[in-house]
Amino acid sequence: MSNSILEPKLKSVEELLSGDSRFSVPKYQRSFAWEEDDEVKELWEDIEEAVKNRREDYFMGTIVLQSSRPGLYEIIDGQQRLTCISMIFSAIRNVFKARGDERAGDVFLRFLGSKDFSSHALPKPKLELNHINDPTYLQYIIESADYDAVTKALQDKGVHESNRKLLQAYRFFLDKIGEEAKRKGTQLEEFMVPLIDCLRSSIKLITIPVTNEEGAYLIFESLNARGKELAVSDLVKNRLYHEVGNANVQQAQQLWQQMEVELVRRSIPEFLRHYWIAKKADEKNLSVREKQLYKLVVKDATTPRKTMNLLTDLRDSANDYARITDYDLWPDDSEYDTSFEQSLNELKLFRVSQCYPVLLNAIQVFKTPQKIAKTFRFIANFSFRYNIIGNGTSGSLERIFGEIACGIRTGTHTSPSDVADALRSSNPDTKFRADFELASVTKPKLARYILAKLNNQMEGKEKIANPDAKAVNLEHILPEHPSSEWESAFSTGVNPSEYICRLGNLTLLTAKPNREAGNLPFKDKVQIVYSQSTLPLNTLLSRVTKWNEVEIDNRQKALAKMALQVWKL
Repeated sequence: MSNSILEPKLKSVEELLSGDSRFSVPKYQRSFAWEEDDEVKELWEDIEEAVKNRREDYFMGTIVLQSSRPGLYEIIDGQQRLTCISMIFSAIRNVFKARGDERAGDVFLRFLGSKDFSSHALPKPKLELNHINDPTYLQYIIESADYDAVTKALQDKGVHESNRKLLQAYRFFLDKIGEEAKRKGTQLEEFMVPLIDCLRSSIKLITIPVTNEEGAYLIFESLNARGKELAVSDLVKNRLYHEVGNANVQQAQQLWQQMEVELVRRSIPEFLRHYWIAKKADEKNLSVREKQLYKLVVKDATTPRKTMNLLTDLRDSANDYARITDYDLWPDDSEYDTSFEQSLNELKLFRVSQCYPVLLNAIQVFKTPQKIAKTFRFIANFSFRYNIIGNGTSGSLERIFGEIACGIRTGTHTSPSDVADALRSSNPDTKFRADFELASVTKPKLARYILAKLNNQMEGKEKIANPDAKAVNLEHILPEHPSSEWESAFSTGVNPSEYICRLGNLTLLTAKPNREAGNLPFKDKVQIVYSQSTLPLNTLLSRVTKWNEVEIDNRQKALAKMALQVWKL
């Protein structure tokens, strides 16, 4: 660790804000940006859960601080979170003020303001925001303005967008705390005391101190360039080290380091997320976001023994996870042949990582090379059908794969055929065929892959071993820039440009004939190029006399029927 970056410490909110400590936001930091319906709401829900479950140790994120002199700190990272925590204390103070409760002053001096011992000293806010937010923060949060005053301020159309978010967040906390206080009535203590105790003692922040501007800049750049990496994997690691106890820290460090070696150049947060979906996630809630990982780990690693078991499994699973994207890591076995390598390459081409939890569980549960290879093929085929041709969303894809990964883990899916059945239910042949009949492909590499697979499925001597641009060229039968002669073949009201990237209008040629084809009329292309091609893909083109939307649709329907066999489940 750099000499300018000191050892991180786990602190409660009360420890952080104790005494006369004051915090400011440096000028290069962004203004307040948390959304009421997103981060603000999530923070409140986390706090509610901590209060409800009476958690003694509830992690709430990281804060990076640079000390300019004793008691004065610049917030390098964590200002949004700290600002919201101060808003909650202000909303609590607002309730006490409205009831004439002297604890309003206690809340201010302990969590919102500080005061030195000079006789004429005035309280100073513990937190100073940037020049955009600070006046609004002082006027409404530090003064603990009520709900109506904040609502009136929000009606001003001239409010800066960042201050609008600041006021909306504060009003959110005023509403939540005020309404619950009103509901409790004379039993206010039942709500307020556990909430305050949780905020000051149970809520924990990892503070990372830096000693100079160089360290501050290093941390700030790291958080912005790879913020999730630092905020998730490093904090999970530190938590696991803490949980195993001093006697086991060295072994824990070795296991984590071995995991990192296995995952070289792969995203550790993504691995942790996929691992959790595959091995740990509740079957009723298979959606796991990176920012949830720390809390999930805290709930799971509750004893040194459980934590060591988790670290061991992470290390072992990292090896299997790395194999998903690297054919060279697989052992010599006839099942792991060139066809299997092609499955791995196709998943890379499709850029589908949501399937990794399924593949990780398949490797570890199915175990035999034959079952593993079959599962990889089914997953690759489904990814093509659902994501590339069907344009499925990443969210729905993750849900489908999460359910199947869970099924393998729980024993619902015990074979590749079970996996295929589950995949087919999400993308039946009728759906895939209908999608394929209308599909357009604009990426040349993907188009060459599709056409090469179809060509190799057909009867004919010439197969395409490698659909690389050096071996074959992508040919638009209707040219990308068609002449009026080409356009005249299309029916009235039909726009030829909508058919240029349709799969039915695409074919493959060797490099030389493709250059000769150019923008020739269709009849000339047939005579000079297509009739001379030995690729089975072009055989039927030599029998066509004109080229328009009808012929493109007919050819694409024929290819769609064939696609059912190429990408079958």
